[in-house]
Amino acid sequence: MVANLAQEHLQFFKDLLDENAKVSFLGCFPKHEESIKTSLARASFLRLKFSPFEEIEKILEKANIAYTRNETAVKREKYFLNFHRDVLDENGKLKIAHKRTIFNSAIGYYLDGDFDNAKLLLEKYLGISGKAKAKYSFDKFQDVVSFAEIEIDCGDKQLGIFILALVCNLPRQYSSIDDITTYAAAKLSIANEV
Repeated sequence: MVANLAQEHLQFFKDLLDENAKVSFLGCFPKHEESIKTSLARASFLRLKFSPFEEIEKILEKANIAYTRNETAVKREKYFLNFHRDVLDENGKLKIAHKRTIFNSAIGYYLDGDFDNAKLLLEKYLGISGKAKAKYSFDKFQDVVSFAEIEIDCGDKQLGIFILALVCNLPRQYSSIDDITTYAAAKLSIANEV
């Protein structure tokens, strides 16, 4: 069935892995989903939709198209896959306006170089600052650490390190939050080594 896939799609897949694509997978796939769907076997199409990079490699190999897998490009593409399409631009890349609003706009302050306010807003989001400390939310801590990991692996590594360092420096909570801070410390240690 790969033989039925349009040459433009095959070229895009190659460019994506070679880091030559101008548009991300999520910027291209929705626009061409119907033609790709009719060109591939159902199982291949579903794998492409939900695990694109493994399937793209299989498709290119079946089509005898040589490519060089650029790990940085694949990581960047996987980063974009973590976000809903509504917060991605027409090229399938994260809208900076959306990124700036994450965690009570703490990320926006970080991007502006105002690290003190970024830290305060992140602490407020987590409920660890302010006059009346909020009940700690395990889910919020988990979200913050997951976001930091994604940034380290695929986005702004220094932003991820900044967030993990903040989480790691919290005093002991004697709760499940301590498990997250321990995990964050391990991830921070690895990120600082690389």
